[in-house]
Amino acid sequence: PAYILFERAGLCKTRAEARRLIAQGGGYLNGVRVERFDQVIDIRDIKDGGSLLLRAGKKRYMKVAVS
Repeated sequence: PAYILFERAGLCKTRAEARRLIAQGGGYLNGVRVERFDQVIDIRDIKDGGSLLLRAGKKRYMKVAVS
């Protein structure tokens, strides 16, 4: 689920914080707002370079390499 990815990437300290972030509309995956905290991230979300771009709010970004 998306909220676990935000927590493990270090954009949120806890999973509860990640759930709140997404519920309030502040979580983005590859430039698209994450609508549900339990949204499943799958192979279609991975960009050409094998990475995901996460954003929390306006200024906090994290690029996650997928192997």
